[in-house]
Amino acid sequence: MKKNGFSLVVTLMLITSFLNSYCQGNSTFIFQNVFSDTIEWPKNLVWITEENISLPFVVFEIDNPDQLLIEQANLSPTFTGKRFPKNNWAPPIGFNKLKHYRIEYKKNGTQWKTLLLVSPKFWQERSWQFWSSLEVEITWKTDKINVQSQRGGNVVYADHSVLSSGTWYQLAIAKDGVYKIDKNVFETWGLSLSQLTPQSINVYGNGGRMLSPKNTDFRPDDLQKIPIFFNGEQDGVFNNNDYILFYGEGPDDWKLTYHTGINKNRWFPSKHFYSDSAYYYVRIDDSSPLRIQENPEITASATHIVNQYQDYAFVENELVNLGKAGREFYGEALNAGSSVTYNFNFTQLTGEAFIEFAGAVQSVGQNSTVTYNLGGQTGSVSTSPVGGTSTSNYANLVSHWVNIAPTGSSIPTSFGFTPGNADAQAWIDYVSVNVTRNMVFAGTPMRLRDTTAIAPGAIAEYVLSNASNVSQVWDITSPGNPIKMIINNNSGTVSWKSMHDQLHEFIVFFNNTVFNVSPRGRIDNQDLHAWNDVDLVIVSAPLHLSIAEQIAQIHREEGMIVQVTTPQQVYHEFSSGNPDVTAIRQLMKMLYDRANGNPSLQPKNLLMLGDGAYNTNRTLEIQKGYNVIVFESDYSLSPLSSYVSDDYFVMLSDDDDASSLGSLECGVGRIPAESPEEAQAALRKIKAYISVSDKLNADENCSITQNNSSMGTWRNLLTFVSDDQDGSGGAYEQVHLISADSLTRIVAKNYPEYDIQKIYMDAYTQQTTPGGERYPAVETAIKNRVNAGSLLVTYVGHGGERGWAHERILDIPTIQGFENLYRLPVFLTATCELARFDDPTYKSAGELLVMNPNGGAIAMLTTTRVVFSGENFEMDLSFYEHALNDALDPELTLGKINMLTKNGVAAGNDSKPNFSLLGDPALKINYPKYTIETTQINDIDIAQFSDTLKALSEAKIAGKIVDNQGNILNSFNGLIYPIVYDKPTSINTQNNDGGVVQNYKSYNKILFKGKASVTNGVFEFTFPVPYDINYSSGMGRVAYYATTGLVDAHGSNQSFQVGGSSAGAVLNNQGPLIELYMNDSNFVNGGTTHPDPILLAIFSDENGINTAGNGIGHDITAVIDAKSNQPIVLNEYFESNLNTYKKGVVKYPWNQLSTGEHTLSVKAWDTHNNSSFSELSFVVAENEELVIQHLLNYPNPFTTLTKFYFEHNQACQDLDITIQVFTVSGKLVKTIFSQQTCTGFRTDGIAWDGKDDFGDHIGKGTYIYRVHVQNTEGKTAEKYEKLVILR
Repeated sequence: MKKNGFSLVVTLMLITSFLNSYCQGNSTFIFQNVFSDTIEWPKNLVWITEENISLPFVVFEIDNPDQLLIEQANLSPTFTGKRFPKNNWAPPIGFNKLKHYRIEYKKNGTQWKTLLLVSPKFWQERSWQFWSSLEVEITWKTDKINVQSQRGGNVVYADHSVLSSGTWYQLAIAKDGVYKIDKNVFETWGLSLSQLTPQSINVYGNGGRMLSPKNTDFRPDDLQKIPIFFNGEQDGVFNNNDYILFYGEGPDDWKLTYHTGINKNRWFPSKHFYSDSAYYYVRIDDSSPLRIQENPEITASATHIVNQYQDYAFVENELVNLGKAGREFYGEALNAGSSVTYNFNFTQLTGEAFIEFAGAVQSVGQNSTVTYNLGGQTGSVSTSPVGGTSTSNYANLVSHWVNIAPTGSSIPTSFGFTPGNADAQAWIDYVSVNVTRNMVFAGTPMRLRDTTAIAPGAIAEYVLSNASNVSQVWDITSPGNPIKMIINNNSGTVSWKSMHDQLHEFIVFFNNTVFNVSPRGRIDNQDLHAWNDVDLVIVSAPLHLSIAEQIAQIHREEGMIVQVTTPQQVYHEFSSGNPDVTAIRQLMKMLYDRANGNPSLQPKNLLMLGDGAYNTNRTLEIQKGYNVIVFESDYSLSPLSSYVSDDYFVMLSDDDDASSLGSLECGVGRIPAESPEEAQAALRKIKAYISVSDKLNADENCSITQNNSSMGTWRNLLTFVSDDQDGSGGAYEQVHLISADSLTRIVAKNYPEYDIQKIYMDAYTQQTTPGGERYPAVETAIKNRVNAGSLLVTYVGHGGERGWAHERILDIPTIQGFENLYRLPVFLTATCELARFDDPTYKSAGELLVMNPNGGAIAMLTTTRVVFSGENFEMDLSFYEHALNDALDPELTLGKINMLTKNGVAAGNDSKPNFSLLGDPALKINYPKYTIETTQINDIDIAQFSDTLKALSEAKIAGKIVDNQGNILNSFNGLIYPIVYDKPTSINTQNNDGGVVQNYKSYNKILFKGKASVTNGVFEFTFPVPYDINYSSGMGRVAYYATTGLVDAHGSNQSFQVGGSSAGAVLNNQGPLIELYMNDSNFVNGGTTHPDPILLAIFSDENGINTAGNGIGHDITAVIDAKSNQPIVLNEYFESNLNTYKKGVVKYPWNQLSTGEHTLSVKAWDTHNNSSFSELSFVVAENEELVIQHLLNYPNPFTTLTKFYFEHNQACQDLDITIQVFTVSGKLVKTIFSQQTCTGFRTDGIAWDGKDDFGDHIGKGTYIYRVHVQNTEGKTAEKYEKLVILR
């Protein structure tokens, strides 16, 4: 309720008492002495703005403790006999004729109220009169109020959509006007006239304008029935010549706004951003037909004669978006020597015309000029140049206006361009013309209005000449409720009267010259209004709907209430069929409001399933594929001010609008799938992310991580990556490492159970290449870490659509090569526009990271536009304030983390709208569920343990698995993976860019990494403390991860010291035994691999393997092709075997090895500093072709049994193998089929007993056999060999 822009609530005293509670049925209320018979101006009014008209009402509050809805109110006023003075306010005639009152509801605290809003005057005895007292009989519904919303007053959402029942058809219109529905339209829908009953036909729709982004503004709830003119319905039969007329409101709007240049109002256009059509609905089996009513005739004399009216026209062609962002599109381009012309034609012009235009100019370094000819007035407008940096405006705006006196019926406009340099260019945004015309009917429908002489009590008489063919005049001031005017036709001059106390608009037309509709199809019944208490809403692109339902089912099985819909279904009920971001927001707001402040009933998350595009946001047809509408900022010309954000959909509080500063009321995320394959990949990754298996010792030879379960030590690891100091401002950007390391210290303090890996670029050696500076070791570290898995990966630094950092430490080929399907991190990337998902011309690195079908990320909180480090760090801090609080919030989903993160930063944080959650917001991060506690060290209770773990001593650690209340989990039986660290290492960066040396600390020296059994919730393990520790004493650390295969746990302890050496320790001089293979232990020296094999190194030593890395050269290292200057340190890849430190393995993934022969040597040290090395030769064959080598059968010759073996380059593939045995003359005697899933590069033996296909022994002699192999991709290879049978 508004008056002059301020809220005003008025409650008039009720003189007589009434019921304080209701029962079903009727209630009567009497309100006395509201207005006296001497009053001239109504007091204590509430003014409500609707359809741009301010209307006054008297408000009565009625207690409503039973929360009942009103079905009908009959008003019986007692009149004062006092008529409204001419100089006093008078509401629109049509409004008061049809509706004297409004019903609304509100809740103050816990008390429900019914608000009865009544107009202060009625049409009585052919004039407007005050009433003094009022008797109201109310009929109550049995339905109860289920929502309280404070927008535009209080509103109750419909319990069910009108679309929930009945037979419905949709039609489209292009612009404002009167439209005809005749038999041709119904026949297009496949309906015959015999199927139609006129009294059962109604038209519904709310017009085509964009919905207001302000939650306090009025928005129609569900489709509204509109009055129609039905020609020929009186006989109850739809005949051939019968037709329906209705007033349709198109997508584009005009508003009367003030222009400072001319010091008065002018009509200004507003183009619909999402649609070029408006949509209406026809129900053919409806009840309560609604028809256009006739306005009561005004007999009083006119105070104003209208024989001129204001008209307007505009051109705005939206052809190009200069920044590929935001809502601002521009039209025709202007170059040197080119011109653009638009002609505006009006008949009966009189007085002045006002012309204005706007455009954009892109000119770097030099001013450029747009020349114009506006109705004969010529001139030019210059604009300042734009900068040449990545953050400069794409173009600058230019505009101008003129007043002219048109001399004919045409107003020509033209534009040229004088560029400041060869690359300069300009574009026209719009040209708008306001004119005054004489009231002469031109034969086609005329919309007219008169903005002059509006005054309280004024009456206007409109006089239209040359109007003998005029059939009707409608008052369309309220477009959804047109009123037929009583007209006088006097010798071709048509006139009518109307109140002129506010602006009225009319349409004059001949019935046979109205517009035709564009029939669409039948609309299926739907009922989004019936939704309540929804946890997750999925708005899915229509072609992704089957995937959306599968994602929904996953979450339903977790106990969530999930609803799935398409954007089109939302538009039907919330924006009259038109694409509009606010329709989706209004669906979410309905659910939010219905919860009435109860968090448990409010929606928790919204998933947008489909890609977004700044340039396909408009038109309904385009949105029927794989895209889901996106919210774009109003501004487009600045890379710093434009943004795309799904946050808008969940800014649901009453004070939210289109600003990026609002608060999120629930989680929101998007899966930007632009194809069925990408949607299927997203589903696959979600299933993999939540998958578990009780198979603890699954074969992992095809990957260092994969075993078709998401359980693993990666869940206990957080990875932080920082850029170096080299940036756009030179080598001074220390902020990246400072920010990243600050985050690690916060996490280590608040969540010490997690391990932290730090990959800080400047701590590695930078190399100069022809392509620029590079960090190959950083690239490898990131690649290996993502493939091995990490619960979270955080990057702080520069970036763009192609990846991280100027040095390309993470690029698109690397992203596309990730294979970590069951070890998917959540990425937090504080870098510029990594995931610009709304640019359909380029697939960004962030999108590829999320949509990689075989790995990458499960989700990302990432940037879509340019951001700055200060605001980014604030976002990062807020993220880590909430992201790991799973113990306190069991319902902590990705969407909720996104919501809390954004709500936790300052309102003016520019990064907030530029961060988007890409991924399923209803997913929970794979936090380890339970806690691991250390109980003893060396058989001493941890609380009393004060000794130091010394070099060459043997240590034993014991502990237990507990729940959140500290109770031991006796049912926990599985494996624990402990990592024991030496003291944190102080690391200085290498200052690669000539800035400053920075220092940080890291637990990067591993004393022991093993695997032990957990039985009935308890465990213990023993390990040797290596000779190569840091001998100074300090606090060590042990980190744990444990799993049963179905559930897991984690923990840490940092209460023990490491340092010194054990007295009396005896050193030995025997180095470890090392065995080398590729992928599995079937590999033989000189065998064949593909370019990405896994090194399998098996170690054994009585004293354990040294992984501390403190001694110079005492690491586990691999050297390939004798490149001893490029050793690969394998310490972190070593893991001891179950329940022993004397044996262990390294699994290291090679990537993109070159084809041909290679040699490999591995060197390792035991904890007593004895070394050994081992060597292996192998041949790399390209993956593109299937290769068979070393085919043989053994034994050969044989008598009753032999086995076939061969090597190939298809590790981790399913192979179909066919072996055919032929005589030397070519006769086929035996065919053997085998299917094998090969973890390595050598097949298991395929046995043959020497019998033919009929089971008979074949004779002795020499035979030829052929092996044919096919993989799952259809690649094939075959090879021939000989065998000999002895009998």
